[in-house]
Amino acid sequence: MERFEVIIVGSGPGGSCTAMNIHRLDSGLVKKTLILEKATHPREKICGGILSPKVPLLLHKLGLEIEVPVYPV
Repeated sequence: MERFEVIIVGSGPGGSCTAMNIHRLDSGLVKKTLILEKATHPREKICGGILSPKVPLLLHKLGLEIEVPVYPV
């Protein structure tokens, strides 16, 4: 039976950021981390993939940059 030190339920934005920060803080935990997800990726999003204006700021704080087309709503 395989054992894990960290189990993340859901690989959406919260779960993905949690996994990324675990890797950033202690890369040794990566092989001891399990992410459980009920869906498959890529998956359809009801919102059509829209990001609120806060998302690029939060991603920047995490050290991530995204390049997506911008369409004011």
